[in-house]
Amino acid sequence: MMQKIPVLLALVALARANGHHGGACTIKTITPTTTSPPTTTPTTSQDDCKTRTICLDYVNECGRRYGGCVPDCKPWPTFSKPPCPPTSTPTPDNCSTRTICLDYVNECGIWYGGCVPDCKPWPTFSKPPCPSTTSVTVTTTAPPTTSTSVDDCHTRTVCIDYVNECGMMYGGCVPDCKPWPTFSKPPCPSTTTLVTVVATSSAP
Repeated sequence: MMQKIPVLLALVALARANGHHGGACTIKTITPTTTSPPTTTPTTSQDDCKTRTICLDYVNECGRRYGGCVPDCKPWPTFSKPPCPPTSTPTPDNCSTRTICLDYVNECGIWYGGCVPDCKPWPTFSKPPCPSTTSVTVTTTAPPTTSTSVDDCHTRTVCIDYVNECGMMYGGCVPDCKPWPTFSKPPCPSTTTLVTVVATSSAP
């Protein structure tokens, strides 16, 4: 609009000048036009979902993973849920199918007990009585006594017998010279389940 006003004013002035001179004048309105540059539409690349990959990971109710990687084209495919392994029913413990051997040793080295089903409480066993001899036997052999003889411990022999906690006897016969020697206790076998022992010794 601002561009049209000066043009109109110029035409009016020209018409007045022609009127003063008696001439006829035709007024024609000239509308200027502006030519805008041709619009260019930017070319945009079309989105291709096949150029992208998405990995769909799922976990079923028993913790097993499933799914896979596919092109990112919706709708995404579905995956079959893997079945859960069958639950096994626990077998009840049957103590009668197991056997345990209860071995005991009384205070004088006699074994007793037996093998029974492993059902608690385990049975008890009567302790056998000890024989009249003790677990430590001392045998003294004295030479003929004379009024002038001197006591010599090497002329006498003592047998020292022990029983370890699993009923194994050990010891030996030595000269009756104190202190008596000690003997190494033998190890118990690995098959012994329960052992009670009381080892006693007596000096002559």
